[in-house]
Amino acid sequence: MKWLKDFYFQEKLDLHYRDIEEIKDWLETEQCVPNSLEEFQILLFLHSNYFDVENTKKTIKSYYKCRADYSELFWDLDLKSANLEKAHDVMTFCVLPELTDDGNKVVLCKLHDSDPASLNFAECLKLFSIVIDTMLYEEGPPNGIMIAFDMEGVKFGHVLKLGIFTVKHFLNYLQTAMPIRIKGLHFFNIVPCTNKIVSLCRPFMSQSLYEMLKLHESIETVFPHISQEIFPKDYQGKAMSMDQFHVSYFKNLLLHQDYLNEEEEKHKILAANNKKNSFIWSMFK
Repeated sequence: MKWLKDFYFQEKLDLHYRDIEEIKDWLETEQCVPNSLEEFQILLFLHSNYFDVENTKKTIKSYYKCRADYSELFWDLDLKSANLEKAHDVMTFCVLPELTDDGNKVVLCKLHDSDPASLNFAECLKLFSIVIDTMLYEEGPPNGIMIAFDMEGVKFGHVLKLGIFTVKHFLNYLQTAMPIRIKGLHFFNIVPCTNKIVSLCRPFMSQSLYEMLKLHESIETVFPHISQEIFPKDYQGKAMSMDQFHVSYFKNLLLHQDYLNEEEEKHKILAANNKKNSFIWSMFK
């Protein structure tokens, strides 16, 4: 893993060696999380919590609980399945190659197929999570992550297909479990149904996340937050076009199918063991 050595140097992780060891020891005592994690996984969780050990433990527990409980978002990760291929047909997710001036990664999202009948919201969120997981595995953690969503093509019919429980589950995962530092949410080219989408999400958003959400009538007002030059050509930036990203990002995900399969199997085994243990303990109550 190429990024790990550089990450140790940049973050001066020798200063956090005791934190890493404490997490390893703690994992051995917890029933609802794996008994051990790869060191890079521990580092992702520590980094996302600014190396606060107690908050890191909470995030790890939430991560594995969400992955076990929200099967519609985190199970069945075969990228060649009909559902995920359809999600790819509907959405383009671009992890922009260049960082922002503050060292943040930008994930740019846009409808590729604007027909509401094509949307399976849970599968699109599943694909988004795969994109983040793969990015972290490949590149390690950036300073933070900014999500930019071009709302061109979004219609009221899309709102009807969101699903309140899917929204609730994903936002819970995003805020309490995903091992990233969220630095911004920018929705641009907003459409008439934007307020309905925000109203649906608001009850499940923390105040801090809600304050990060910025709505823009056009992309021009995004550029003070994210430099125009790192955007795709479609937005007069220097990165490849959205159509090129649409093909290339999915090809890259396919290269990591084995990793995704291994992680999914670990989650399923852990979920089954936890369910079995809960049943056994219930018999003695």
